[in-house]
Amino acid sequence: MKLYKCETVAQFKIGVWLAEQGIELEDIAGVELLGLNEVKIINPAGQYMIVRWVDDHPEIDRT
Repeated sequence: MKLYKCETVAQFKIGVWLAEQGIELEDIAGVELLGLNEVKIINPAGQYMIVRWVDDHPEIDRT
């Protein structure tokens, strides 16, 4: 998984999940590591989603 640099296992699991959903490096304009289990993914159009890893699954907040 090479979508972004991770600092925690939960952030890595989010990256793996994103890759499984078909997200590629070209789909990501920016990444913010918001917390130990939370990542903000920004697309080239400026839209973003915040993904949290809770227990064994992702929770998504799309904006």
